[in-house]
Amino acid sequence: MGKLWTFGDSFTLGAGLAQETGYEFVWYGLQFKDYVYPNILAHHYGLSLGNYGASGEGNQTIINTTVRNLPNINSQDVVIIGLSCSQRMNIPTKDGGNFVSSGDILDKIIKAKKSVEGVHPWSKQLVDTYTDEELQIIYDYYLTQYPRFSDLAYSEYIMTAQALQHSLLQRGVKCLVFDRSIWDNFENITEWTKGLGDQKVEDGHWSPNGHLAVAEVLKRAMKDVSVDNLILVNNDHVKFELERDPELLALQPVYPTLPVTPFSEYPITLI
Repeated sequence: MGKLWTFGDSFTLGAGLAQETGYEFVWYGLQFKDYVYPNILAHHYGLSLGNYGASGEGNQTIINTTVRNLPNINSQDVVIIGLSCSQRMNIPTKDGGNFVSSGDILDKIIKAKKSVEGVHPWSKQLVDTYTDEELQIIYDYYLTQYPRFSDLAYSEYIMTAQALQHSLLQRGVKCLVFDRSIWDNFENITEWTKGLGDQKVEDGHWSPNGHLAVAEVLKRAMKDVSVDNLILVNNDHVKFELERDPELLALQPVYPTLPVTPFSEYPITLI
């Protein structure tokens, strides 16, 4: 059996639906965990799944993780690389790793170090590497200099991801890349639960319907992608596909109610 490899951030992980930590407050728990696009596509193609999405992941780490797994990817496999936003910065740490952060996270860490409570354990990798003064320098750089080059850096990440795509396609491996610009095209959890009063969940990650729609767009692109036709699934691509086929996303909706319809009973289209 071949394998679907998915690399990305929280949107690929399925945050809000399939993430097991940090969402304990959600009333529906993990009951919709199968309704995330990696699982939907693995089911559709009859593949096993290796989902390497991680919350808060940055583009450098997403690409590095993809590259490290290249020796294990075979011609019967399928690969999807989902890029994150440009605001996340990789900060090297003394253990040889990277701490992915944005300005608000850095600000919280700096303030927490000065508080009675202290920093949260998840930031230990960073605070063990840098002094208070050094963290402030990094934060100032993020606020004043990083924005000057983040768009250029993002373009570089897209080109690198598409170079990986081209290389995999040459090996006979189907591969797609999507970028952050598609996030707002699909229903999120806040929109999905908006009519539920106290049970409304404020979360910008994709709802089950959002993931199903993303899967439809990716399935269509997977049919068309080739060595001679690299496809970047971005905002323009989504708009083009909807203009070409307005019924593309006319899917049976999944409602935020319990019990959940088992995913095995959902009518998946065979594009």
